Amino acid sequence: MKAENSWLILSGLAISISSFSQVSTGLETGIAMKNSPPAWSIGIGSSVRYDLIVQNRLNLTCAISYLSFADQNFRFRTRNSIFSVSGGVKYYFSDPGRKFYAAADLGLSTVNYTTYPDLARVNDDFFGISPGIGYRTSQWDFTGRDDTMPSPVQTT
Repeated sequence: MKAENSWLILSGLAISISSFSQVSTGLETGIAMKNSPPAWSIGIGSSVRYDLIVQNRLNLTCAISYLSFADQNFRFRTRNSIFSVSGGVKYYFSDPGRKFYAAADLGLSTVNYTTYPDLARVNDDFFGISPGIGYRTSQWDFTGRDDTMPSPVQTT
């Protein structure tokens, strides 16, 4: 049985890129937590997210994101990375201005890393859930998430 892996995405910053406020792209930052690969520390990357308004306070979301983590010498390399595709919901707590919200995503992540000291390459796929809270203005979206990937996808 494999141990649970968890990465805490401390902040996500999205900037609206179209006249429709449903599509955004932004900067992702993260810190490796719990049972993540031992040499990881901080991560930076980007994401693209689409929000579909279902009701006044409820949105369906889909996202693609990529994070590259620094190794033990704080060098960013593509061999220590997470690529994710996810979908979920976003619920706004108020109507006017639609500011504060809670969100939850369910997705598939590919995690690539090198083990130390033997330098073996590992490539695992995980289903995960990402609960979070956020604050949105007309052009900015600040989100805090806990990306938890509890089990690898079994392939034969």
